[in-house]
Formats: sequence, C-alpha cells, structure tokens
Amino acid sequence: MKNNKIIFKFTAIEEVVCNHFGIEKGKLWNSKRIQNTAEARQVFYYISYYINDCVPHKKIAEYTGQTRPNAIRSVKKVSSLMDVDNHFETEVTLLYNYCKKHLKQV
Repeated sequence: MKNNKIIFKFTAIEEVVCNHFGIEKGKLWNSKRIQNTAEARQVFYYISYYINDCVPHKKIAEYTGQTRPNAIRSVKKVSSLMDVDNHFETEVTLLYNYCKKHLKQV
C-alpha cells in the first residue's frame, strides 16, 4: 500500500535539484524539452517519489502541474538510466542522500 503522507516538501526537493543542475526554479516545469531541464525534472520526480515512501504519483504531478503518467514515466526512466549508467546512478544517489540528510521533514 502506498503512503499518502508527504514526508519531505516538494519545494525543498525542487530547490536542491535546481541548484544541482544549475536551473532557475521556475524553469524546471517549462514545457521545453531541453536535455538538462528534462533530466532535472525526471530526477525531481524520482527523488520525490522514493524519499516520500512511494507517495502516489498523482500527488507529485499535482505539485508540478504535469500529468500522472508523466510522473510515472520519469521515475521509470531514471530507474532505467541508473541501471546502465554508473555515473548517473552515483549522481542521483548523492542527491537523494543529501535530501534525506539535510531537508527537514514535514
């Protein structure tokens, strides 16, 4: 059963991801498919999903203004990339661990 409670705020996770990728906070949800922005957006979904104990994708999508299928696709894409790209896996794991350690729980 999935968790419905948000443990870490999406805004705080967004800030960490934007800082890491060098993206302005408002630009993360831009509909343009610029690779750096798209990757950052996907990493945000992945971290938000797993750090909040598998909160429903719909909650994350509501925050981002995107669709639920987009959230699901993003989480799967990051998981797949982590399976084949050790550098990317390390990068995402470091971001996840940073959020887990430094962000305040709700």
